[in-house]
Parts: sequence; C-alpha cells; structure tokens
Amino acid sequence: MCQKAFGNWGAAFIEVPLKRFRWTKASPGTFQSSARVTRSFCPKCGTPLAMQEQGDDFIDLAAGTLDDPSGIIFTRQVGVESRLPWFKTLHELPEMETKETRSAVELLHLASRQHPDQD
Repeated sequence: MCQKAFGNWGAAFIEVPLKRFRWTKASPGTFQSSARVTRSFCPKCGTPLAMQEQGDDFIDLAAGTLDDPSGIIFTRQVGVESRLPWFKTLHELPEMETKETRSAVELLHLASRQHPDQD
C-alpha cells in the first residue's frame, strides 16, 4: 500500500502519539486509502505527510518530511512481504552526488519550490 501512496519502493514512518501531536500550519488534505487508513498530504504540492489507522492512538509521520530526519533511529520494518527484489542490494550500487550528473546551469533550474525546512 505504501508503494502506491508514495509512488516509491515503500515509506519510512515514525510513530507519534496523537496526544503529543498537532499540525502547526494549515490542515493537510486527506484521502481514505482503505477502510481503516486515512492518509494526509500537502494540498499545495501533494507531498505525502502521514497515515493514521482508524481507532489508533498514534499517527505515522513520513520521516522525510521532518526538518532533520537524520536523528531518527528506526527499530523495525513492517510490510516486508511486499519488498521489491532489488531493494536489499540497492546500497551496493555505485554512488554519485547530483552535482556529478548535472551541470551548474541544470542545478539552478532544480531549485526546490517546496516548503522550506524552517520558517
């Protein structure tokens, strides 16, 4: 299900108790992706933000939407039955930085128009 919701191999979430969570900007858009799951997204750019299962006391936030996701320590993987075959060896492929594959002019045109990390 995460593959369809994120258009990607899957999704990395962090679980946050609802009693400790609130949206600090405008409310997100929502989509009822199954009988029990509601997904939240940015109504301006479409970025997936969260998912919540009906009756759950937690909200699962998309880890990549945090200002600094580098401090997250993941403790488990769920839904591994859907893992794509190439995912286990992805880290073994040669690595390149974006600047190695794009010219300086191309990089200027790739500047993000999405919400900045900080206000």
